[in-house]
Amino acid sequence: MASVKQSYVRWINFALKDVAPIESISELRDGVKLSQFMSVVCQNHEIMSNLKRGTSLMDTRANVTTAVRALRTIGASFPGGEKLALSRIMSGDESFIMALLWQLLIVGVLPRLVDVRKIELEIAELNERWHEVARSSLERRTSVVSPLYTSTADDADQENRHVVERIELLLRWCRYVCSLYSEHEHLRDVRVTNFTTSFADGRAMCILLHHYFPQHMALGAISAPPPPPPRPLLAEQQPRECASPSQHVNARQTWAKTFDIYHLPTQRDLAIRAYKANYALIHASLKAINDVPYIVRVAEVLEAVPDERTTVVVTAHFFARAMREKEITAALRAKMATVLQRAWRRKCVRSLAGRKTTVRSAAATTVQKVWRSVVQRRRFNRLRAAACVVQRTCRSWLARREVAIRLKRIVAIQTALRKHGARAAIAAQRREGAAAVVHRAWRARAERLHLRRVRRQALRVRSAIAAYLCANVSGPQRSAIVAIIAHTTYKDCGGRCPSL
Repeated sequence: MASVKQSYVRWINFALKDVAPIESISELRDGVKLSQFMSVVCQNHEIMSNLKRGTSLMDTRANVTTAVRALRTIGASFPGGEKLALSRIMSGDESFIMALLWQLLIVGVLPRLVDVRKIELEIAELNERWHEVARSSLERRTSVVSPLYTSTADDADQENRHVVERIELLLRWCRYVCSLYSEHEHLRDVRVTNFTTSFADGRAMCILLHHYFPQHMALGAISAPPPPPPRPLLAEQQPRECASPSQHVNARQTWAKTFDIYHLPTQRDLAIRAYKANYALIHASLKAINDVPYIVRVAEVLEAVPDERTTVVVTAHFFARAMREKEITAALRAKMATVLQRAWRRKCVRSLAGRKTTVRSAAATTVQKVWRSVVQRRRFNRLRAAACVVQRTCRSWLARREVAIRLKRIVAIQTALRKHGARAAIAAQRREGAAAVVHRAWRARAERLHLRRVRRQALRVRSAIAAYLCANVSGPQRSAIVAIIAHTTYKDCGGRCPSL
């Protein structure tokens, strides 16, 4: 409860930057700070014109009455009537003042910050983007669950239904934005189902900041706490289904007190470190973008589950700031487009300064279009014809070159084959000629040897006949026979004179 009070105090101090800050909710009992706060958050400056600057009891009562009437004007209700509300505010009843501030948020601030049409358009845009990015991812599809608040038949009050609708749309918007980044490992388990435990570790708010202000929040700087150790819930610790949003908040707070996720010291230290890092990033980013109250502290989150009303305040202000930034960006883009169009039109007007009427300008523009198309077509045809000629020339040159190369290769192969055949023929002829020479030489030698044997035999026969005749014939006949035998032997011996 103390953390919720401090959150409201920070919210009021953030809104009233130009006045002295307050330290407790009870300081609103004089009605001055309460009226100033209402005039700022509701943007109704008529409230300040009816304030009394005195410090008497009558001035205080008048200021509180002005604040109560302004609250009733915007739709707030007071159980017990205005007199009881006046007495409880002037007595400094903090719980009652906090209830009034919550009513101020839901009936005065929330309708101004969360425009139903804008948030529905933003959700539709996020839904289309989500379907484009996660068309085939079952995990990302199942991450978008049913809304926290649903309208029932018991909602008889139309105004409450509008409040529930805005909070439901705000939660759905946060859920769609966070679902776009579930593909990242350290953001995969971010599931936005409520405004308490889903925003406890700070990652959901960091994702919102990165989506709309990426220059102030880097996605890789977001820290993920360690996963909780497996431990079954006790029967009395399991959350129950609640009928109303207030019962739902109380049940979640009771469940958070009885169930400690991080019961191991090391995991708790890591979780605390991740929480502190994320909330430091949130604080720096919100301080940079302005207009969003930073009313949550990491020490309070570590002690208990974040209060739903505090988270709704921060988220609603951030949605309004994000939509305003988006509108500013769209306006700047539209202005830039207008400037560019104006410059282009001026250029066109200068180029058509000689034209007197819009019809002539349109006709000249049409003629220019036709002429440019004709010129471009002719130029294209010329370039295409030139390209065809170049292609034909290149192809023919390449073909001739290829044919010449092939002919050179064929001639080289034929020359090599002919040389090889000629060398083979010459070698065969040489082998055949050498064999014939050898045969002739061998035959001549054989014949010579045979002739020599025959001559020797003939010489032996003649020598024997001559010896026989010489022994048996004498006288002149012997001389004649010897001369005849010697002459015949001389002829047979080729002119050599053998010895008889």
